[in-house]
Amino acid sequence: MVVNNTITEFRLESNHFDQFDNDMVYLTQWLRRQPVRVFECKMACWDLVDINVKQEFYEAMFNCPTLDRLVILWHDFADIDFTRLKFAMKSLEMKNCKWSSRQVKSLASRLPSSNITQFELDGCDFGDDYGFNGLECLVQILPQTSIQWLKLTELSICNSPKWCGWAQLFEKCSLQTLVLGSGDLPSSFVQSLAAAIENNQTICVLELEHVAIANDDLHVLIQSMTASSRRVLTKRFVLTSQQQEMNPSLVESLTKLATQNRGQFVYRTK
Repeated sequence: MVVNNTITEFRLESNHFDQFDNDMVYLTQWLRRQPVRVFECKMACWDLVDINVKQEFYEAMFNCPTLDRLVILWHDFADIDFTRLKFAMKSLEMKNCKWSSRQVKSLASRLPSSNITQFELDGCDFGDDYGFNGLECLVQILPQTSIQWLKLTELSICNSPKWCGWAQLFEKCSLQTLVLGSGDLPSSFVQSLAAAIENNQTICVLELEHVAIANDDLHVLIQSMTASSRRVLTKRFVLTSQQQEMNPSLVESLTKLATQNRGQFVYRTK
């Protein structure tokens, strides 16, 4: 694979097998020598890999100049130095990874100089404070980045002033699409998010994925998304659920509210 210059897209799944230094060396060489466009890497067993070999692999992967899309799952970012990563790709998806808020902050500090326009962070194990400090830093730095599409799911949002303050940070971001997912969205958080969005002039699409949310709060979010003061081309609110289908009369009511305000409400299950 290392010498084959025809492989530009590669998907690797080895989450049930131990990784060894030689495995990482071969992958590192491939990432450095070939015009890689898409790389999906699912790994979980890193215990036998030398930390220096692991760091070299991450540098080759994140700094690959030809990479358009990178998807990584089940990675453990312990002891990884993010200051040496350039984030050359346009699309980055990080799912079910293990790291600390300190490491998320380090990652966030690299985003202003990155090429990333689409960023997804799902179901990660932060281990300390549910990742709040790292997530706070990430959203604070968004206005300095080129990120237009952001997905943050499997969050642990709760009814607290700090999460309400976090929601208010989206007022100043330059996103076009925001996707949020949490087991519960308290009304206090929704009120803060709604106020932020109403004052934001770039967010065209807001999607809530697999959340428990009050019906009244859905009305509040639609009203904020479709407010006449928002000078955006599209005003779309999307609700995605894995649970039983929403009452048809409620869907009709929400759809009508959005349409009246020249917006769109979309409900879907998956």
